[in-house]
Amino acid sequence: MRITELNITEFGCLKNKVIEPSDKLNIIYGENESGKSTVLLFIKFMLYGLTRRSSANSERERSISWSSHRASGSMTFIHGDKHYRIERSFTEATRGGSEKLSILCLDDGLTVNTDKSAGEFFLGVPREAFESSACIGQMRSAEINGEKVASSIENMLSAADESVDTAKILKNLDNIRVSYRHKNKSGGSLYDGEQKINQLRMRAERAREALLSLDGWEQKLEHSRKDRDIAQSDFEHKDALLSELNKVSVLKRFEKLRAMQEEQNELEKQKKSCENSLTFGGYTVDRSHTAELKLCAKELLAAQKNAEAKRNARNSADDGGYDRELALMGEKLESVGGSAAIENELSENKKRAKRQGIFAVVSVILAIALGVDGAALIALMGLYGAICFIGIPIFLTFSIIFFVGKAKTKKRIKQIAAEYQSTPDGLLQKLSLCQAELVKKREYEQSLARLDVELEYAEREMNDRQRALADVMSKTLSEHDSKIETAAAEFKRLELLIAEKETLCSRADALSRMIDAEREALIHYDEQDLREQISVNIDEVTPKAIAEAERQRSFLAEKLRALNDRISGLENTVVGLRATAEDPLPILDELEELEKRQRSDNEFYDALTLAMESIESAANVMRGSVTPVISKQAGELLDKLTAGKYSVLRTTSALGVSLDLDGYSVKSELLSAGTRDIAYLALRLSLFMRIFESELPPLVLDESLAQLDDNRAERVIALLGGLSAEGIQTLLFTSHKREEQISSGLGLEYNAIIL
Repeated sequence: MRITELNITEFGCLKNKVIEPSDKLNIIYGENESGKSTVLLFIKFMLYGLTRRSSANSERERSISWSSHRASGSMTFIHGDKHYRIERSFTEATRGGSEKLSILCLDDGLTVNTDKSAGEFFLGVPREAFESSACIGQMRSAEINGEKVASSIENMLSAADESVDTAKILKNLDNIRVSYRHKNKSGGSLYDGEQKINQLRMRAERAREALLSLDGWEQKLEHSRKDRDIAQSDFEHKDALLSELNKVSVLKRFEKLRAMQEEQNELEKQKKSCENSLTFGGYTVDRSHTAELKLCAKELLAAQKNAEAKRNARNSADDGGYDRELALMGEKLESVGGSAAIENELSENKKRAKRQGIFAVVSVILAIALGVDGAALIALMGLYGAICFIGIPIFLTFSIIFFVGKAKTKKRIKQIAAEYQSTPDGLLQKLSLCQAELVKKREYEQSLARLDVELEYAEREMNDRQRALADVMSKTLSEHDSKIETAAAEFKRLELLIAEKETLCSRADALSRMIDAEREALIHYDEQDLREQISVNIDEVTPKAIAEAERQRSFLAEKLRALNDRISGLENTVVGLRATAEDPLPILDELEELEKRQRSDNEFYDALTLAMESIESAANVMRGSVTPVISKQAGELLDKLTAGKYSVLRTTSALGVSLDLDGYSVKSELLSAGTRDIAYLALRLSLFMRIFESELPPLVLDESLAQLDDNRAERVIALLGGLSAEGIQTLLFTSHKREEQISSGLGLEYNAIIL
């Protein structure tokens, strides 16, 4: 899991705060009370919600906004190869508060529905296990809920589910078993059945004896005693034989021990050969390498698909769907000032033509009026009539001038329309079309430019991924073509080698434990002495033969017990022969049915006991394997962090800590605060690697280096930088500049965030 954004709407003392950590080492700096611990609480709030209110825990009070009594925000992260966002809010308005949670997959837009908390759904662990491993809080590095964490690890290993409690299962099975037979052997349904069977047997015996004569019962008693003597002899013979067969069984265990030791030597040779196959010029391949190889190949494939998609999008871009001729007219129109300028010119010409037409008509009317007036006045007044006739050609000349001007103006209007291949009446509509096509042309050109930029970026990204894959493949292949197919083949080859190595290591460890257990079991036997005591052929003795001898011995023992019971009953019957007779048939029928049911119940009781023993044995093996693995890994980390001063870290079943110093085991409370912090930090990192084996969450540290000196702080930061380089996102909260200075001095790649 990798967090890409923390969007804190309101949480504790923070409001409207956005933090975008990188996928490497993040050093988040802030002064005291700037909200560093609040950010850590916000991450836990996103994954697990708020804790229950209690007087001993103020975490809930510190999470709710002091002003609005609310807590809300979202967290965006990558899990697997998908992007998710958790949105969570809590309101303290009602009693106990109300909480809302939404988990959204950003890749397909679907909502994730689960009855688990987000942390348990994505990480597979409860809150206590997360807090005691991946989340290292301020001044609390030595506080681990060991009992809860150890129990969670045991249950996950034994049942593949931390919610399945093996102790609870054993308790339930034991309750069922007790209902069949009490632990003091004097109660339960089996005990009651046995009592009833004995009573029925006694009744049946009395009934049969009452029907026979005294001589007949005495004869039966004698026969029974003879049968008992024969059975006693057979039993003693089988008992001696079984004792000898058991000695043979012990001898076979000695032979099996030697065979296991030979197998152990062969496994060590195979492990050495496998380790040599995984070493390339001093570089040893592990799962982090194959994970990096797989990631680089996956990223290259995605980059290739993206580049191909961008190239196809660029090549398949259409012609824009616009009229080029109209677009050219639109550009021309834009160069002369746009449609408004043309509209103004067209309007002015129309007005001019209208005025010229009016002036021409007025001039003609005036000329006609002067002609009429001149004709009337020339007869009456002579000179005045002649003057009127002189004005006629003047007005006619004006009318001609105005008519010619009007014709030129209309011609100009037609020329303007012709420039845009239109008529005067349709010119405005044509101008609108030209402008619209010009807009389409420019949008098309912008689209092509955007596609070119996207294609260039995609091809550059693909080349970068190609180089990254080549760098990873060069660690194990001297010659390669850095293709995805080659990377896939190399990944498969290395994974098979790693799996083979892990299988061999697992088999070797299991075989070593079996050898140790067998040695411990046989320590009290002398093989040579046993061989001298037996007379049978060892090769002819099989487990089946031993089981058959045990079955026959048990049968004879049961037969002897039955004969003794029968003899005792017969003896009592002879004494009370004259008692009232009872029909034995109904009693025998009831006895047969009850014995049948009793046998079935006994078989179920034996199966139940065997199941409990198997579950408890498996749980013990699991508990014995969890703590050593964690201790070993924590010791290796402690050796690095203390420069070899401490290299052995021991843990209890509840994850308590002690260190080896000069051959003595020292409890954690006797160490200095800095050494105790570094020891528990190593333990937490070991838990972190053990609990989250499928996909690691971000590693969060809040002022966890405060009590360390500069040298140990430098080694811790170097270790965190190495974890970040392996793909583990790390968030280191601090109120000092020391962490950033050390990281710069080590040349680590980190992201500095200031709150």
